[in-house]
Amino acid sequence: EKAAAGGREAVAIQNPISNRASVLRTTLLPGLLENAAWNLNRGLEGVHIFEMGNVYCWEDEKHREDLHLGLLSTGLLPGASWAAAAEETDFFVLKGALEALAESLRFEPIAFEGQDHPSFEPGRALALFYKGQEVGRLGALRGSFAAAVSVDRTVYAAEIDLTALFEKTPRPFEVVPVPNLPGVSRDLSF
Repeated sequence: EKAAAGGREAVAIQNPISNRASVLRTTLLPGLLENAAWNLNRGLEGVHIFEMGNVYCWEDEKHREDLHLGLLSTGLLPGASWAAAAEETDFFVLKGALEALAESLRFEPIAFEGQDHPSFEPGRALALFYKGQEVGRLGALRGSFAAAVSVDRTVYAAEIDLTALFEKTPRPFEVVPVPNLPGVSRDLSF
């Protein structure tokens, strides 16, 4: 339960339709994990998914609503070409995806620092920092967390607080002036 809450205090719903839906989600990871379990139970050898959505929690006696991005990868990754064999996913697949995301949004490189978290296996989690502020988590989900939805393989997941990240200023666009003269190309044959 602590792993599924992501270490945050949940916001209770006053008139829930069921016990299962009695609180607002504090993290995207349980939903991603249930989706992975559903697909693995139907014969997929690998699941590599993401979700972007709001999460909610109590902070300083007020409720917060933040936009998060969650990523999950487990099982086989397709090969780079039709001739390449599928390989088991690993931690570095998600780390690379997060680095590519930051680069494509023109942010400075994200710093990774080893730090335990209730949702991840001890010693197998990283905190993501941008300009000194923690903006996310990455690692191998706790085995008990995955086993709760009948997933018996290693699951790698990450979650980024996009609200915190988007408060930071990315690098400005670099503008190159248009050349005054048209380009010249030559085709030389010897």
